[in-house]
Amino acid sequence: MGLILLPVDQLVPTEWIKPRRVAALQKKLLREAVWTRPICVEENDLFVMDGHHRLCVARKLGLNRVPVLLLSYDDIPVISRKKRYLVSEQALKQRASMRLLYPYKTTRHFFPENNLSCAIPLGLLQSTGQDFQTGALQQPANSTAPDLAISA
Repeated sequence: MGLILLPVDQLVPTEWIKPRRVAALQKKLLREAVWTRPICVEENDLFVMDGHHRLCVARKLGLNRVPVLLLSYDDIPVISRKKRYLVSEQALKQRASMRLLYPYKTTRHFFPENNLSCAIPLGLLQSTGQDFQTGALQQPANSTAPDLAISA
């Protein structure tokens, strides 16, 4: 379980969002100019487990990449908050592949460490200079390391 940067357009949403929540998050992010919480993503198919509003903000701001935490359903249980919807790893994968979104707040994932945070300047998420295959940051030889902070 590690934090990496991935291209925004590779991440697949699985739930609808609330536009007011997106607007509030966007305002906060622009004011602070620092990304503070990674998006939790299924490690193989890259669909969003937690962070749909953050992903929407990233797209609205035109960010190239976002911090993500790659996770496996072997470690993360999921249930439905709404009785009429089947939620399982297989159902999520199937719906994500068809781009069929669940209603807002249908899925509930149980993360072992829900307090993971980061501090990544927005400029780093807008710029190029990353190996997207591995998610590793690539640094020009004559520059100093970016100011990144990750805590659990």
